[in-house]
Amino acid sequence: MHHFHKILEYGSLLLIALILILAGSLLWNFQSTRADVSNGYQLMGWIWSPNYSWISLNSANCMGNSSCGSVSPNSYAVVMSSNTDEIYGWGWSSYVGWVCFGSTCLRDSNHICNYQTGCNPDTFGTFIPSGGWKISVNSGVLSGWAKILSMGDDGLISFNGASTSPSSGAYLPTCYNCTPHCETFRTSTAGTQECIAVSSSTYDNCKICFATDYFNGTSTPPGTLSETVPGGSGSTSFNCKGRDTGNGPGLCTTMGSDIAKRIICDGNCSSTNSFGSGVNSNDGTLMGWSWNGNADRNIGGGWFHLNTNFGNAGILFPWLETDYGSIYSQKNVRQRSAFGRANATYCIFANNIYGVKSGDCSTQGNVSGIDLNFPTASSTNVYRNALGKLDVKGLENNLACKGGLCYNYNYNKYGNTIVTTTDTLSESFSLDNKVYKSTGDLRIGSGLQFKNGAQYGNGTIIVNGNLYIDSNFSYESANNIADLNLNKLASVAWIVKGDVIIGSNVTSTVGAFIVLGNSNSSCQYSDGTPCSSVVDYPKYMPNGYGVIFSGSSDKPLTTYGLMVAKAFDFRRTYADPVQGSERIIYDGRIIANPPPGFSGFVEGLPVMKDF
Repeated sequence: MHHFHKILEYGSLLLIALILILAGSLLWNFQSTRADVSNGYQLMGWIWSPNYSWISLNSANCMGNSSCGSVSPNSYAVVMSSNTDEIYGWGWSSYVGWVCFGSTCLRDSNHICNYQTGCNPDTFGTFIPSGGWKISVNSGVLSGWAKILSMGDDGLISFNGASTSPSSGAYLPTCYNCTPHCETFRTSTAGTQECIAVSSSTYDNCKICFATDYFNGTSTPPGTLSETVPGGSGSTSFNCKGRDTGNGPGLCTTMGSDIAKRIICDGNCSSTNSFGSGVNSNDGTLMGWSWNGNADRNIGGGWFHLNTNFGNAGILFPWLETDYGSIYSQKNVRQRSAFGRANATYCIFANNIYGVKSGDCSTQGNVSGIDLNFPTASSTNVYRNALGKLDVKGLENNLACKGGLCYNYNYNKYGNTIVTTTDTLSESFSLDNKVYKSTGDLRIGSGLQFKNGAQYGNGTIIVNGNLYIDSNFSYESANNIADLNLNKLASVAWIVKGDVIIGSNVTSTVGAFIVLGNSNSSCQYSDGTPCSSVVDYPKYMPNGYGVIFSGSSDKPLTTYGLMVAKAFDFRRTYADPVQGSERIIYDGRIIANPPPGFSGFVEGLPVMKDF
């Protein structure tokens, strides 16, 4: 989740280095890429005006918020296009009414009053601002116009002030969208230099910097930092680099504990405006100030703050949701979206956490004494880590001993029957405490359902290749289990010696996915570069290394169970404030009725007693 790439690259969660989401899902080296969606991403939250109070950017702000009252007669939203990085749509103020953004303010049949009823087209006026009706986002910098319809041509809101002399050597205390300084390079096979380690405290440049932390409601920034608010204010500088001190290129550095808001530069910026606003690439929140007013006529609302402690505004990106679990990571954990619910039900543990939320607690630093490494195999093919051990060889080996004699039966050393599967599963059946093994790739087609057993409902499926999931599959309802005998409860575990590739039409899967990968495959990004190089928002190559691919889709994906993998390639573009784009719900079955081989592997998972 620490990432610095093209500003506003579309993604929700990014973990650089190994990560484990325990119980909700188990993630290792999870990185995320988001594809474009045709209708863009909605904005959430409020913009604050000392004179006009709150302007809501989305009718969903008032879901479950009784203080909103009757905000509007119909739904509305401000949207950022994922194709052009333009912002458009409608906001609402209970004080001044409708506010159009960007191209929505155009007076034509496509944009007049199409989000609400009772709007008078004449309120659009005739004035066209400099640059036309457009709000654009360029490297995280906002420029363009919005308009308060009830004020006619006096209702223009500017998101960037007039150009002034570039800052040079000035102290700029709040900088955003910064590129970390590369500390270690290596020469690739193609002869180019690749960065393999970046600094966590120094930056080569920052796309947007603010001259002060506080704005006092007038056109002149205060002389001292008497109060701080998130977002920055005052004059705004762009493309800033630390001043060269004669010892090489200057660097922007961190200041204080809140790194995201306290990256500082000492000037050397390409341009400066009298005020400005932008989008924080870390989490999609808006920042800075916009202005409405005419100084000569003393008309207007004055300053509009885009981000406050109580009404932060920003882009709703897709986000990961894990229910009934904690997140563990060896290194950094970050999330793009600032508007989803808690990512994990319980604690989050990592070296650095930004933008990721837990329901009960959030802890900086690794958990001491817990092995967070990906399960590694011993010479006997027994995989071990913090969750315990998993004897893969013992599960799939057909040799069994009975009465002191060993025979080549279809049993493993634990007494489970071994069944060789076909290359496709597409029917309803009970797992019956057996181990199912494919000789190569395995595909899931339509019609698969795991039924509760007459005696046993648990089972383990070992895939000696890739697992292709082409259709939804589920468990039979647990309501008919006689006398609450949990041995009959359907419960499946998947051990995959390759990749898991989920189709874009799939929205629901079940089971404990342990994706070990092929030991002969190495981690590669889709362009063929090795995963050891520092790449932001990488797409992985499906080569059997041990990656879970969620598939590119605007539909959400829900998994009931848990997941362990060497890497995650999550590309769902569904974005909603109440449900994650990828959602892993720990259902407790792996504890209630452990599949063969898993009794000693999940000792650290919480016991779930309510199904």
